[in-house]
Amino acid sequence: MEVGLIVISVLASVTNAAVIIMVIAIKELRTFNNVFVASLAVSDMLTGAVLVPLHLADHYEVSGFLSFTIMISGVLNLCAVTWDRYVAVTDPFGYKDKLQKCHGKLLFAIWTTASLSTLIPLAWDNDITTEYHKWFLILSLLILVLIPYGFIVAAYVRIWLRLRSHAAQMKQVSISNEQREGARRASLEGKTVKVFLVVVSVFLVSWLPVIYMTTVGLMLGRLDLIPPHLSMLSWYTITGSSLINPILYGIMKRDFYVQFRRLCSSIVDPWTSPT
Repeated sequence: MEVGLIVISVLASVTNAAVIIMVIAIKELRTFNNVFVASLAVSDMLTGAVLVPLHLADHYEVSGFLSFTIMISGVLNLCAVTWDRYVAVTDPFGYKDKLQKCHGKLLFAIWTTASLSTLIPLAWDNDITTEYHKWFLILSLLILVLIPYGFIVAAYVRIWLRLRSHAAQMKQVSISNEQREGARRASLEGKTVKVFLVVVSVFLVSWLPVIYMTTVGLMLGRLDLIPPHLSMLSWYTITGSSLINPILYGIMKRDFYVQFRRLCSSIVDPWTSPT
């Protein structure tokens, strides 16, 4: 079982590192949207490169802190990506100015919140039996997971409605050139929405075992309701999610797909061209 987890974690580390390097090194990929993608890839890379090795080495306390950081940073990064797509679709002309002003602040807020919230249990020596810890978990789950996911769902519903409106506008003859151009831009940006909708869904499903075990075991004290193999399964779902994300970018996100094909061609062509 551990061998499979190691293989997945290595692949997750390598593929997410490749995503980060591509965003940094390739000018065409240095967009506001891909900055958030790279930030999410950092979370996924930490899962494979640091979290899984700590777990396998039985450093449970450290891995517990890190897993919380990774989960919260993942949720907040998904919120940032969702907001990016929301602005791109609902305000295509103002998108660049809005993101230029706050994308750096958003990244700082994401990682600061994820890191500092992890340190709060140190105030009671990370004693999971105290009422403080129980309420910390309840509030964290509510404020840092459930409410953000509520925002994500609401935003994607609004995006879907706006894309339908833009599609209807494109068919009209009487609209102005500015309206037509705005609808065209929004429709182009909307093509990446499907990618992140899948990423959001995969992330939620992958962390459900952990959320369930935390709720039932630590909040309610009902360890008897936790299946014996659920803990190991959770490691596979979390690490598998970290591996799936970069694959989704490469297959479904056009800018990554184009650059990946170009990179593969530059590697293969010298070997296949006649001498």
